[in-house]
Amino acid sequence: MLVFSSCIVYDKAAPSIGNSVAPKYFKANLPLSMTPQTGKTCLPSIMAFANQQVCHGKNYDYNYIDRYETNHPDINVVEDGISGTAEDLVDFINANFKTQFYQSAGGVIKCIDAGYPILTTILCTDNDGNTKLHAVLVIGYDMSNKTNPRLYYMNPVDGRVWNNMRMFDFSKSCPAYALAITGCR
Repeated sequence: MLVFSSCIVYDKAAPSIGNSVAPKYFKANLPLSMTPQTGKTCLPSIMAFANQQVCHGKNYDYNYIDRYETNHPDINVVEDGISGTAEDLVDFINANFKTQFYQSAGGVIKCIDAGYPILTTILCTDNDGNTKLHAVLVIGYDMSNKTNPRLYYMNPVDGRVWNNMRMFDFSKSCPAYALAITGCR
């Protein structure tokens, strides 16, 4: 069973977005901040950001929370997060978005260049020291350092862009799924 929850900052020494020279984002004029998640709502919060940025949609985190809680009446997403198998989570995402696994879409760079951000998970540590999955949206990359290219991702825990993910480590850092968002349903 996978559980998404709010997490503490994973790498306090992570470079800020101001330290990079040439990021390439999946779309021009992309906002580099969002409303931070409330409680353990990382997945619905990042899905709302993806809906608004990919499809110019009007869905907010509460739309996705309501959809999930309707099908899981014993779950309070704000308090408990969204949980299930990787397949369950992919099914929930696919009920709301048109997706492709990022590898079949050509990899990270091809996805971003085609205008498709990547909804994925990273491992993080919660306030109790437990390792948890955390949903983020890869929105860009920076190839200015060829030996250490970076991925940029929107982190719903604080509503800002991080670039502490090395491109070469991406497949190891997304344990549940990595889906290119190609449209909305």
